[in-house]
Amino acid sequence: MAAAISPAPVHVERWPSERRLALLVWITALSMWLLIAVSMIGLMYAALLGVFFFFAHLAFIAYLRGNAVRLSPEQLPELYERVQTLSARIGLAPVPDAYVMQSGGVLNALATRFLGTNLIVLYSDLLEACGDNEPARDFIIAHELGHLHAGHLRWNWLLIPGLAMPFLGHAYSRAREYTCDRYGFAASTNRERALDGLSVLAAGGAHASRVNRRALVAQRSDLETAWMKLASWLFTHPSIAHRLAALDPTLGEARIGRPGARVGALAAAGLLFGVPVIAMGAGMWALGKFGSTLAPAQVEQPAADLAADYTRAFAEQGLQNLANAVDDHHAQFGSPPANLDALYAHWLTLNPGQPEPIDPYDGARFGYSIEGTAYYIVSAGPDAASGEDDLYWEGELGGAASAEPDLTGSMDALE
Repeated sequence: MAAAISPAPVHVERWPSERRLALLVWITALSMWLLIAVSMIGLMYAALLGVFFFFAHLAFIAYLRGNAVRLSPEQLPELYERVQTLSARIGLAPVPDAYVMQSGGVLNALATRFLGTNLIVLYSDLLEACGDNEPARDFIIAHELGHLHAGHLRWNWLLIPGLAMPFLGHAYSRAREYTCDRYGFAASTNRERALDGLSVLAAGGAHASRVNRRALVAQRSDLETAWMKLASWLFTHPSIAHRLAALDPTLGEARIGRPGARVGALAAAGLLFGVPVIAMGAGMWALGKFGSTLAPAQVEQPAADLAADYTRAFAEQGLQNLANAVDDHHAQFGSPPANLDALYAHWLTLNPGQPEPIDPYDGARFGYSIEGTAYYIVSAGPDAASGEDDLYWEGELGGAASAEPDLTGSMDALE
């Protein structure tokens, strides 16, 4: 007896604009990654965001595997068989793991991927809304399988900068949804009833069978104003009206539009998004062109010099804080702190709970010395191994301290 021959998988053409948009998304994503890579700060933030998204996705997969129902020959076998059959019909192998998950009334389904494993999730409320309408249910299942067969989830992490780009990322997402609708339509054995899957998404299970598809498709005209068209450009999914028209052109005109709607939407987009970008670019250009005239020290000063200035300012502040503590101790008790430990102990009584002043040049406490009626607070200076560039604060007991720290040729004797 001859073995049964399995029918060839159905062939599904991608939505016409999908490949062009995919190329633009790739170019945008790689360009953004290149810009991020040349900035260490940008690369650090990208890594942190990547870790965050990975663990968020990991948590979802763990929740799914522990709380949703995984389809198998022993678990909801009829639905499991449909996933197997539809996967074979579109040529998807291996068959992905499939789960049914309670969704609190949300009518949805999704495809996802984790560490090379493909999964689809069917929300129980959507399956219940389909009821006994098997072609509508098959349309929804095959749509999600289509995402996996078309490779929509491969390299998504690398494409994130392009997918997140307003308008471009949204247009690419809509094109992928149109493609997967074609998978759902092609895999169904009853295409007329398969369209009920979209009616369920539009009106819910109780009303889907009474939806007038032609009237629903006519609602596309309601989106043909400047503001509605602009909003629709930010959809990740096409409207149900447009999806129905794309699958069954007999439901309405192939294309519908009102003069000026697209022009108005472009003008609104330019006003809302283009003007701020142009203004920001003009501001950066002006800063680059005139910044050296307005603030040459800030614009032209090397980063190393800025760091040195910051360190010196930090050291000067520490010297002054300790000098204030010496003066306060002398005012209260008639004598300065006897030694360095006593100085720091008094400083802590004046600043409870605060970290004690530390010399930024060597990471240790500042030096302290008394000579007659003068006292000195000492910093190791930029070259901590040498006394030639030490910083010190000289104060007079019962008198005024010097206006600011001075450099001395050597303060080794005071340390």
